[in-house]
Amino acid sequence: MRDCLITGEGIATHDMTLVGVDEDNGHIRKWKVENSWGDKFGHKGFYEMSQAWFEQYVYDVIVKKEFLPKELQELVDQPAVDVMPWENFGE
Repeated sequence: MRDCLITGEGIATHDMTLVGVDEDNGHIRKWKVENSWGDKFGHKGFYEMSQAWFEQYVYDVIVKKEFLPKELQELVDQPAVDVMPWENFGE
């Protein structure tokens, strides 16, 4: 996936909010997504995204600190890194 960003084959151009997950014994099957395009698209503004699609096309994810494992929560206390609006977090 990162190769797609490096080669320019893929770019991050749209934001969505993950509002739910379908998980079976630790295996994620799909995600419930709220799209910013409004309720006239999808199912009243919501879509389902397969885990395979997520792995192929999702480049960056922002997660609230409280939902992170403890070892990752500690990273939040490190100095912030400024990024420009057009930069991908993964670079």
